[in-house]
Amino acid sequence: MQSLPHGLLSHCPKTNPIFLLTLNQPMGKKKYYPNNWEAIESAPAEFFTAIEYEDFMDWRVLNWDMPDSVVCMIRAENKDTGKIKEYVYQRESDARKRLTKLKSENNIVVTIATHDEILLMTPMTFDY
Repeated sequence: MQSLPHGLLSHCPKTNPIFLLTLNQPMGKKKYYPNNWEAIESAPAEFFTAIEYEDFMDWRVLNWDMPDSVVCMIRAENKDTGKIKEYVYQRESDARKRLTKLKSENNIVVTIATHDEILLMTPMTFDY
């Protein structure tokens, strides 16, 4: 029996386990990841540490954590349709391209979060 390259279970695409797992999934749709809100809701209050409101605001609302590999996160909200799209970038050049594209669209509110600040860009209309 010959050894398979790079520790793969199978080098044949038809018998590759990753291929078999994704075989019945429709293309273009994201996989649903269930959340555990019922488990958190049914947990007794003793499981959670009490925290003052001001401490919580300082800890989670006024601060944000981003991995070092991420340069920025961009959130674009279409005010006409209410749809929100979020983008995460590892390179500043790609983020600049996305911002240039979003700037040309109408009625889009853009929020940009970097390691240092959060910026809000709203569309402006001028009455002459």
